Amino acid sequence: DGLRAGAQLRPHYSGQSAIEGLDLPDLGADMAVYAFVGIPGNISVGGRVMRDISSQTEGTTYYASASHQRLTRIGLLQSTLYERGGDARSNDAYFGVDADAASVTGLTPYAPGSGVRNVGVAFLMLTPIGDHWAVATFANAERAMGDVADSPLSRNDDAIRTGVFIARRFGG
Repeated sequence: DGLRAGAQLRPHYSGQSAIEGLDLPDLGADMAVYAFVGIPGNISVGGRVMRDISSQTEGTTYYASASHQRLTRIGLLQSTLYERGGDARSNDAYFGVDADAASVTGLTPYAPGSGVRNVGVAFLMLTPIGDHWAVATFANAERAMGDVADSPLSRNDDAIRTGVFIARRFGG
């Protein structure tokens, strides 16, 4: 009853590099398999393994998490601890600097290995407004780890994100 598992075809987003002469992978696609299981105490543990199928990185990445949900006086609070990592191909595509890019950018050549990319904690509060609407607020703190933190492209190893959005439920 508490197991959710399956496969997904997912877009893999990238971005334009702010550093002239440094190319990042283009928009691509991943094939993912995932499994999450509920355990006593309103806790869910699991993860996802993704493989690039668009020849942008030809790499594999993973995500593992443990989440806890509880009802509060103002809504549903979800707290999540997570870790992301990748193989050397995937990490190199986003955090590596090859010799050609180094000569153009002035950065030091760098080839990260496989391993943990980052760890983080996230909080999501979902507060209902009537029968069909809700306000969601979130906060997320993340730290780059290992070879990713050592990359010359990783200038700030800590990231904090916050946000608010409105959700509407359709149907019954």
